[in-house]
Amino acid sequence: MPNVFSTFEHTAASIKTVTGTKVLFVSLYRPGNLTALFHQEIDTLLSVASLQCDCLVVAGDMNVHFENTSDKLVKKTLDLFLSYGLEKQVCESTHIAGGSIDQVFCFSLKKQLQCSVAVDSDNRHGSDHFPVYCDLSLEFERKYFKQITVRKLKAVDKAQFNSDLLDLISTIDSPASAPFENSVSSLTNLCSELLDEHAPLQTKTVSVIDRAPWFDKEYREYRKLRRKAEAKAAKKGASQQDKAFYRELCVECTNLATLKKKEYFKVMTENSKNNPRTLWQLVNKNLDRKQAKPLPDYTTNLAELSSDFNAFFTEKIEHIRSKMPERHPMKRQEEVSNSCHWYNFEPTNIEELKEIVDEAGIKCSPADILPLYLLRDNIEILLPLMVDLVNASLSQGSMDGVKLADIIPLLKGDSMDPNILKNFRPVSNLTFLGKLVERVVLRRLNEHLSRNNLNCPEQSAYKKHHSTETLLIRIWNDLLVAADEKSATVVMMLDLSAAFDTVDHNLLLNILEKEIGLRGNVLKWFTSFLKGRSQRIRLGSTTSDEILIKFGVPQGSVLGPVLFNLYIRSIYRHVRECGFSIQGYADDHQIMKTFKPQEQGLVLSTQLQSCFDVTKAWMADFFFRKQ
Repeated sequence: MPNVFSTFEHTAASIKTVTGTKVLFVSLYRPGNLTALFHQEIDTLLSVASLQCDCLVVAGDMNVHFENTSDKLVKKTLDLFLSYGLEKQVCESTHIAGGSIDQVFCFSLKKQLQCSVAVDSDNRHGSDHFPVYCDLSLEFERKYFKQITVRKLKAVDKAQFNSDLLDLISTIDSPASAPFENSVSSLTNLCSELLDEHAPLQTKTVSVIDRAPWFDKEYREYRKLRRKAEAKAAKKGASQQDKAFYRELCVECTNLATLKKKEYFKVMTENSKNNPRTLWQLVNKNLDRKQAKPLPDYTTNLAELSSDFNAFFTEKIEHIRSKMPERHPMKRQEEVSNSCHWYNFEPTNIEELKEIVDEAGIKCSPADILPLYLLRDNIEILLPLMVDLVNASLSQGSMDGVKLADIIPLLKGDSMDPNILKNFRPVSNLTFLGKLVERVVLRRLNEHLSRNNLNCPEQSAYKKHHSTETLLIRIWNDLLVAADEKSATVVMMLDLSAAFDTVDHNLLLNILEKEIGLRGNVLKWFTSFLKGRSQRIRLGSTTSDEILIKFGVPQGSVLGPVLFNLYIRSIYRHVRECGFSIQGYADDHQIMKTFKPQEQGLVLSTQLQSCFDVTKAWMADFFFRKQ
């Protein structure tokens, strides 16, 4: 640490526990008036100190009236300590003239350090200051180890792997001459053998520690140099040159850490700029709004927990359907004309797949033919084969072989109790090839919907040029227009429970056939996509047994959300027929009615109830219940 400052004096000492936790204590005295230079120097001290320990305690006579938060310099001092996570511990007066000028600040990386402070105002020990007693207790997390199974992918000889992969692809029969499922199975098995040859699975024991993502080899080497320089400068008889070199390294280390952080967050932000969801995940993670994905703590047996999740997710849907009132199918929309019928898919080509990969990127599941690292490096080699596989799926009307989903349970909200299974939602992790086929089909489906004017204008989810922002602007505009016209507006919020998971496959296929015009091979493909799907829960490397999915569209798939929109498209017509307007985003809807004050009795007593009844009947018809 730097040891020469002009605005304050300090001394530092550290202890290291048997578990490896390092606690740094800094005793500090600051005389004279509070100046901006103090802020610069204390910032330098804290930036270095916070990188050298897990727990930091800064205490002493700072001659700053911390209780006077209206003073700009005092507030800036407090904000500076707070920016490093240091919390002020002393609130009472510590001087006979008043003011908490003797202060204790504490920081603990994982809240291991508990601090209790007492000021003895009855005893001065011959000083103008009261003694401040600080009781510190450390709570340590045990360092623990776990066994992991890994492949040394970065040790793979890329040139040799590329060559072997080309040879492997040349041995595969044309997918057009074999069932799609067999072609996928054959490719998966051959790639697995190749992967085992180049990067066999290895089991090793590792300690579980948290590391900053920007903490790379270069920064680690600088820290080693600094530690060596520190040891040399601390020796008796060390030269001024050694001490100066150590101080120089401290500054360089701090500057490098700052630079590494900036570069890391700049790259992460740039990579996320076109994906609001990823950008918010980055912000939440680095502001500690979201910690590691929580799991129920009632069991340490992951195999048992994965089975419990699998049973819960399936039984939940069956329970919802069993509690539905007797169905009275509502009037369906008339079938589309013959001109809207769609029998066959247009085949894809390598240019289209390259465009899709560039737009969507490459994401893998554990069931993929290759890990992300190797798949990304060899995508150019695999794309010609992918074209044949996608076209085989489209021409054969089959998705068999890519319908297994690895389900990752995600907590619906940070404040929810992770020990209650209903607070989790099932998110499907699907293979790259399966989603590639889906993206091609989605392009064809969107073209068909646009060409035949089959899109629902009131639905904003998963549509180009539509978003939550455009939906909110529309609703806000309607409310303001009504207010300007001196009209009242009643708004009903409709939120469906487990909406994606309760979709009835037969009912959806009937809608696709009658209302969207799918026929022939296209309808056969969508039937294969929806029916016969299976899932298993994955918790780390532990998986549950596979079970058949009877209902729902997979969350995490490409087509699932769009198919859900088509499934619920009739609610917009039924609500409009009641004289209400409706705007929706996936399973969330706002049903509105604008009326003159003199119509209030009729609207609230009769029309509103009628709309309620129609909506309730529609929900029962489509196996939904309210949230």
